[in-house]
Amino acid sequence: MFQNSRSQAGFHEERFGFAGSAWLFVPVSGRRRSPTDPILRAEPNHTNWATWGKDMLRKAHRNAEALKKELVSLRPMTSLVEKELAIVTGAIKRETVNWVPMWVDWDNAVRAGASLATAVRAITDAGELLWYVRHDTKKHGYHSSADDPFHAVEQAEDAWNHRRRVRRDWARVEVVRKDLLWGRRKFRVLVQDAYDSALCSLGIQWFLKRMRLSHVDGISGRTAAILMKIEPQLGFVIHQALERETAAVLFPDDPTPGRVDIIPS
Repeated sequence: MFQNSRSQAGFHEERFGFAGSAWLFVPVSGRRRSPTDPILRAEPNHTNWATWGKDMLRKAHRNAEALKKELVSLRPMTSLVEKELAIVTGAIKRETVNWVPMWVDWDNAVRAGASLATAVRAITDAGELLWYVRHDTKKHGYHSSADDPFHAVEQAEDAWNHRRRVRRDWARVEVVRKDLLWGRRKFRVLVQDAYDSALCSLGIQWFLKRMRLSHVDGISGRTAAILMKIEPQLGFVIHQALERETAAVLFPDDPTPGRVDIIPS
């Protein structure tokens, strides 16, 4: 309870009480009031909060059921009864991978020929349909918004190849990260750098949303270095920003320089 001390003539005392999740401003006049006066009571309304919580849970459950029904409806050559059973029996699994919360239908998967990758149909909490591509030997998957699963696998393989090239230069990424943290180097990291990097667009969008950065077009290099402690894959974005900065130095007269791959010999 925070209080401003009593006031002089013409003013009144101010009390601030915490009720539920909001701070309430409660003016109190100089005259004495009854302790039962509702103006003086800053108690949380547990009944309303409990009702609100139950309503939110019911809404989330209805939303989840709608998402699962939409996802299972995409199963090819599956009867309506089998689709209903898939929902009831829990065949649709909940996953949150690389910041993307989604429902995954592991029984609706496509193996891409001789590739070691499998595209699995999924849907995000926002209703975005995607193919979640997993490689047999890789830790991180790839979220593709492509309609065709084979196109999704191609996008994933391109991204994995890009990541492999960047990892050859990862020691430099770590050096740059430390320089940014200690102020020895300064440059901005743009959102466009993230989209130009080896990361998937859906993962970038959900990361920005979770970090409350959806409204910005870039952040300082130091902030990016700090966020890299939370999400190490942000190193790919820092690397892309470093490429952009290097290209600007190599081509100062070109307003839109092309990407310069920085790969150690």
